Amino acid sequence: MFMRVCGQPGCTVLVVRGRCPAHTRAPFESATRTHQGLYQTARWQSARAGFLDHHPWCVECEANGQTVIATTVDHIDPEAGFWDRTNWQALCADHHNTKSARYANTRLHAHAQG
Repeated sequence: MFMRVCGQPGCTVLVVRGRCPAHTRAPFESATRTHQGLYQTARWQSARAGFLDHHPWCVECEANGQTVIATTVDHIDPEAGFWDRTNWQALCADHHNTKSARYANTRLHAHAQG
């Protein structure tokens, strides 16, 4: 069987494919994956548009004294209820992407530590 080096930069463990167990990404069971299909529904598109109409500014930018148009309805706690509007906040793309990457990184490290 052909073996190759783990796909994680700097790791020298041999694997059949992909990454070694220490660097295998967790199969995210977060709300993002669980609710992925809901983002395409007419119900979500309508709720999103209504929320952004009432909350047009990025809350993170506002906290920093800036006025930037929000483009995303973010779930404050990704594990909480999808339709719970008290769990929603308006964010610009930059703040949403930063928050999502931080959350994914935290989950990845939690999975790697067991």
